[in-house]
Amino acid sequence: MTRLRSDEALNHFNTALDEKVGAVDVESPVIETAWNSLQEAINVTCKESIGHARRVNRNWLDENDATLIHLIDEKWAALNAIRADPK
Repeated sequence: MTRLRSDEALNHFNTALDEKVGAVDVESPVIETAWNSLQEAINVTCKESIGHARRVNRNWLDENDATLIHLIDEKWAALNAIRADPK
């Protein structure tokens, strides 16, 4: 959605959307057909003008790999000890 903050991109999106929605036959006797045509026009316009959002994956374990691996190993060791001797 940050792409729409640019006036040029917003104007391009609005123009393309007006053209695509104007070409949709909303007077179709079957409402599902009209709705699907309208939905497709909106989706295509969004993909062409805005594109897909880019996901940023954070690697959470980079900084603390050694510490976390040590803690996980301790946890499993304690769990295995309890399973072996539940006293």
